[in-house]
Amino acid sequence: MHQHALTVIWITSLALPYLAFVAHNPFRSHWLTLLRAIVAIAIGWAFMLTYVVVADAVHRSLASTPEQIDALDRGDGAKFAFAWLFGWIIPAFIVGTSWILHGVIFPRRRARSADQAPPLR
Repeated sequence: MHQHALTVIWITSLALPYLAFVAHNPFRSHWLTLLRAIVAIAIGWAFMLTYVVVADAVHRSLASTPEQIDALDRGDGAKFAFAWLFGWIIPAFIVGTSWILHGVIFPRRRARSADQAPPLR
């Protein structure tokens, strides 16, 4: 059950930046799209931090001996520091990829398919 909760938070942290960036974004104004990208990356970064905190809490609740809790305390700093410093990279990659897809590739495909469409009668 605990692993399912962690998986849901992880998938949410991957899907939420995409949804925050693409939902109702016409990709016409570059400044508005850039602002949406920054907000979406910040949201994804916050969910990455949430994932690390929740994963640590779950692992602490599953620890049954004081030695296991001490082992969590000894190795604790690296995962939090990594999430603080580099938690924005995956959301930035997701947002950048979706910006290229929705801003460049999909409009070109639509324009090309509209050129090849048969005329209306």
